[in-house]
Amino acid sequence: GYFKTNIRILEIDDEQHIADYEIDNNISYSFLQDSEDIFKRKHFEHKMILEAETPYVAVFDTDAIASPGQILDAVNSLHSEDAAMSFPYDRRYYSCDAVLSKIFKKTHDIKIFEDYLTNLHLKSGHSHSGGAYIINKVKYLEVYNKKESVIDNAYDCFTLVKRMEVLNMKIYYSTGPLFHLWHPKSKNSSFP
Repeated sequence: GYFKTNIRILEIDDEQHIADYEIDNNISYSFLQDSEDIFKRKHFEHKMILEAETPYVAVFDTDAIASPGQILDAVNSLHSEDAAMSFPYDRRYYSCDAVLSKIFKKTHDIKIFEDYLTNLHLKSGHSHSGGAYIINKVKYLEVYNKKESVIDNAYDCFTLVKRMEVLNMKIYYSTGPLFHLWHPKSKNSSFP
């Protein structure tokens, strides 16, 4: 592996899709049954950040892929540049098609996306925020206190970044893109 870290996976759905035997021993996995029509992703994300026992917390959508070098750069910015939040990409978020996504899932080689970069759709131009970020937990708690209700998707990464900027907290962006794996769209896919 590339990193020595703690990994927590929270699967939330009508029924469990990840079998316990598919999870490595060094990964904490839990399942929460939720049949609500609208998935309150930010509520669960906030809860997991509060429960984290580390000074830095990385939040990645399951369909977001960044290179290991970009992730390390983003983590290092929290240590060396006193950033409150860092993104392991430079705000370019590319949508990958079904074929390239299938190849990546078999090979885990990000080069497949880099080789076809000019053929990929750039989501939100050069100004995307979301999909993956790493946060200084203390700084996060200055923005969202423990008692604040983060229950809907209105509290997206854009809002978090804006709140941090108002408080003059440093936001860091690594050089390089983020890739969005293809998947069938659900009723919640249009929400941030």
